[in-house]
Order: sequence, then C-alpha cells, then structure tokens
Amino acid sequence: MAHLAAGGNIQLINDLLNKSFNTYRSSTKIRRGSMSKRIMFLLAALLGFALVASACGSDSDDAASSSSSSSAPATTAASSDGGGDDTPDLGGQTVTVAIENAYLPFNYIDAATGEAGGWDYDAIDEICARINCVPDYQEFAWDGMIIAVSEGQFDMAADGISVTAERAEIVDYSISYLSTDQKILVAKGEAEVTDSASLAASDCNVGSQTGTTNYDVAVETVGEGRVVAFEQFGFAVQALIAGDVCAVIMDDVAGNGYKGENPDDVDLLDEVLKADPLAFIFPKGSELVAAFDYAIQSMLDDGTMAALGTTYFGDDFVLTYDDIEDGVYGSDEEASSDITMCRANWASGYIQAEIVRQVMQEAGYTVSDPSEIELGPSNAYTAMAEGACHLWANSWYPGHFSWYENELPDGSLVADHVQAVDGLFQDSGVQGFLLTKSWADANNIVSIDQINADESLYSQFDSDGDGVGEILGCPEDWTCDDIIENMIVFSGWDNFVETKAGYDALFAEFMNKVNAGEPAIIYTWTPASYVVQMVPGVDVVWVSVENVLDDSNPLGKDGGENHSQGEGFTGLGADECTQPCQLGWEAADIQVSARIDLLEGDPYLASLLTQIRPSILDISILQVDQTNGDGSEAHVQELAAGWMADNADTVAEWIAAAG
Repeated sequence: MAHLAAGGNIQLINDLLNKSFNTYRSSTKIRRGSMSKRIMFLLAALLGFALVASACGSDSDDAASSSSSSSAPATTAASSDGGGDDTPDLGGQTVTVAIENAYLPFNYIDAATGEAGGWDYDAIDEICARINCVPDYQEFAWDGMIIAVSEGQFDMAADGISVTAERAEIVDYSISYLSTDQKILVAKGEAEVTDSASLAASDCNVGSQTGTTNYDVAVETVGEGRVVAFEQFGFAVQALIAGDVCAVIMDDVAGNGYKGENPDDVDLLDEVLKADPLAFIFPKGSELVAAFDYAIQSMLDDGTMAALGTTYFGDDFVLTYDDIEDGVYGSDEEASSDITMCRANWASGYIQAEIVRQVMQEAGYTVSDPSEIELGPSNAYTAMAEGACHLWANSWYPGHFSWYENELPDGSLVADHVQAVDGLFQDSGVQGFLLTKSWADANNIVSIDQINADESLYSQFDSDGDGVGEILGCPEDWTCDDIIENMIVFSGWDNFVETKAGYDALFAEFMNKVNAGEPAIIYTWTPASYVVQMVPGVDVVWVSVENVLDDSNPLGKDGGENHSQGEGFTGLGADECTQPCQLGWEAADIQVSARIDLLEGDPYLASLLTQIRPSILDISILQVDQTNGDGSEAHVQELAAGWMADNADTVAEWIAAAG
C-alpha cells in the first residue's frame, strides 16, 4: 500500500476514517495464528470492502530508500550473501511491528481461520529468522502509524509504505523491497480513455484521493481543474461506477483489488504512470535499520523476495476483501469508538487526558484510549484536522494557536477544522526558566539579560566550548522550542542558544548540574512533577527576563505571531523568583481542542467539554503519584479512576449541567 506522505516538516495524516461510521481501529497486539482484535473495515457499506491504498508523497521519487543516520547492531556486512559470520545477530530481541491488517496482499486476517497473514508477515518472519529477532505484530490504524513510529511507539511499521523525502525527515527507511505502479482505473468498456494521453485529451473529470501522489499524478496528467478529490478511494471508485468521473488514478495493488471486487464495472489500464518504491520504516536513528537492510538484501539476492512475490502477487493468490471482513471486523468484544482521542507526548499531560476520557465515558460516550495516538503539538493539530483523532486535551494556548496556520493537502488550514474549547485549566499553565539557586544567590542574579551581558557569567553555561551558553529548551515537535528561539532574538540574548532534545533527557542533565552546584537554565512549566524534583526556592529559582515577547515574530516562524506572551507573569514572591519577578511567559490556558464538525454535530458534547474543570492542585498531586508509579498506562488509568470516584458528585454535576 503506497500511503499518504508528510508535507514539509509536518507529517500530514491521511483521513482514512469513514466519517459516516465514526470508526477507528485501536492498537491491539496480533500474533501469527491468533484472532484479530479490533480490526475494523472502512467503507464496508459502500463497496463491500475497503482499500486504504493511496500512493504517497509528492515530488519525492528521488528520496533515499535508506537513511545513513542509523547505526549498525552487532556485526553487519557491507553487502549480503544470505548468512555467514557477517550476519547481524539481534540476540532474540523483540521487535514491535505496527501493521494495519487491512491491505491485501500485504496484511490481513483470514475470516475463515482467524489467522493473520500476508506478504508483510512472511517477509518479517523470515527477516527475523535470519537476524535473530522476534516480531511482535501490533495492529494499528494507518492514519497515525507513521507518526507513532517516528515518536517511538513501535520499533517499525510494515504496511506497504512508500519512500518519500518528506517522510525521511521523521523516520528512517529500510532499503526498498518492492515497487508499486500507479495506474488508471476506468469504467468497464470505456472506449474514450485508453491511456494517459487520451485521458488528458478528454474533458472528463478524474478522481483520486486527496493528499496522495496519486492525486499529484492526476493533476500532472489532466490539470488541477479536472481532478475531483475524495477522502477515500472507495468514494472515488463509487463515483466512477456512477459515472461522475471517467477515471480514478491509484496504485496497481488497490486497482486490482477494486477490479476483482467489481469485475463487471471497472477495468485497470496497463500503462504505468509512476512507480513508487516501498520500504519498512523505523524511528530516526534506529539500530534495526542496518540489520533489516542486510536481511532484505540477502532475500533479494537468494530469490526469497521473488518467491514471496509469486506467492502473494501471482494468480494463485485468490483471497479477496470479501474473505477478510465478516466475523473478523464485527466483533462485539471490540466495538469501535464513537470518539477517537489523541494525547500529548509529555507525561504530565497523561492524567488530564485520561480524566477527560473517563468523564466522557461516564456521560455515555465510547472513547478510544488516548495513549494509542500520542503526539507532539506539531502533529496533533494536523492529526485532528485530518480526522485521525477527534480531540486532544493537552493544548497550551495562546502558543498552540501557531499550529492553526498549518496548511493541509486540500489547501485548507488546521483552523478550518479545529477549535479550542473553554474549560480545563484557564490561566493555570505557569511556565518560565529555572536556574540553579545556589549559583544565582552567589552571583546576585536578577535576570537572564544580566547573565547574557556578562561574559564571566554566560561563559559558565557554555558546555561545548562554542563561546555561547545553552538554555535547555524543548523537543522540536513541541511549541515552546519555537517560542524560546523567538525570545532569544527578541531579547537580544546573543550569547545564548537553545538546546533541543527529549525533555526528560534535558531535565536529567539539568538536575545533575543543579545537584553539583553548577549553573544551568531550563524551560519548564506547571502543573508538572518537574517542580517537585527541583523545587523553586530550594533547589532552583525562577529567573526573570527584562522583555516580554510580543507578536513581532522576529524569526518569521509560521504562526509566530501567536508566540506573544502578553504581559507575562509576575505573581511569584522573592523566595521563588528573582526580583522584580517577570517570567516572560503568560500563564497558559490548558484546554481541550476538538474537531469543529464533532462539536457542531454534538452540542451536548460541546457543552460537556466546557464543564470539565478539575482542580489544578488535584492534577499536580496526581502527577507526582504518576511519577512515583511504575510508568504503566494502567497506573495512569487507575489514578484517573480514583479521582473520578473521589469527585463523583462533581462529575455528575458537570454531566447534568451540559444537558
């Protein structure tokens, strides 16, 4: 399956959810020979099957099929001969594999046997047999798969994923194992359209799926004015059969599937418009890439890949989408969710997201587990706009309004699909910079500006010898990283730069320096357990700034006007904050954000979300309990359930008031 690609630095997620059915396939472990859990089938009511295939990316044919940034595990040969002393050995490592189980012939659940099967399963099983690993197949919806892999929720994904330069910015690829062809699907007996030239010469409309390379090829073939964009290929094929379009451009695997299911209605032309290489994806820097590359190459060299191609792409493969639907996708045990939640990829946001979920469940909604789609804000707002999830309970406004200006493949903006919802914690997200207290006291520090102006001070923050000090900031997929960069320029802190990395790693570095009495500055926020680990007034102090960032957006960042911090925050005393206290950040509104069509279509839910306002103190205490726990999702759910029980009357009042 050649799937939707990212645009720019933002991984754009294709809306593969059938909005008419409000379905979502949750992440569930699938192992070879077991019954599928929670596999759903989109568009079953339309054509009796669903092909969620869409050629991915745009203008990306030259994308590298393997990233050079990955390091090799164990011993790895430069080239493969299928085995020998140079064969990588992963030591029996378990490798979690995100897989969709809805795309013939790559992956599916056989309705007759209840067993998982397909090219992906056979190929990965063989790869792991060669390099000594154990695949752990986990069913996961396509729409969030690439982001989930990029953020480390899975070790890899196998779903017929096209190689594009855009995706290579956030994931690493294996070498390509296969190529799919883009072709033209036409109505049975079509006489006018026989190839791309005759299609271009005609005056009829062409269907394709928005945000895909199929769509791009359609535009290249007939011009944008004649291309009709559909949310899913099933709708496009239905339009073809109804005569609303004269052709649909899609990959050959999908096209053959639709032709097989509708032999009296459609034909697939032979001409190849474009070829898309397919590969497995891994998180950036994954050590698995080199080992998998070795095994794939050995399978290409010894004919194993060719044999798999014969098995799954030859005439003997007769399984159809009719054979993998009833009895597998309709399990009462695994009902679909009315509402799909996603959540932040920072741990301090887990509790509030789970409480919001449990309140909605108490009100009678079926809500997906938000831990199944964990995103940073750079992806979360696009995910909501594209329909991969309906709501996110981890917005920090006004800063996050900057993501509303992201443009989708159809030319619309995130702001056209997503809006903030009043509720949760208004003016409660205190944020700013912490500084080692002992060092601040010894040097009579008042502000970052003071440190920046004195080489004897800022040089003590220079850990790499480049002549400038480091402010420990945020991961690149958050929002605070961009705000800090704008702050540095706006305030003239030319002797400081921001260090971006995983936040827990940054905070661990900060703690080590503070505990050693060394100077360090880090951005942080409340409510969060971080200010329990490093207590303001004891271990650290909030350090003031002289100028509060306005809406001038000095670096010209997309949406950077929303980085303005208003009047900042001055409400801390001398025991916690350098004086005169000015954190330089206004207290943020921590809110739910949701799809506009969800809110407009369900006024009760829209009202309920505004009622949900737990105590910020309660959340802070729960976050400490979470930090001291075992780190499991079960513990997060247990803490939220305990809060729900202790506040049952309040929750009942919220539910009643919403009506």
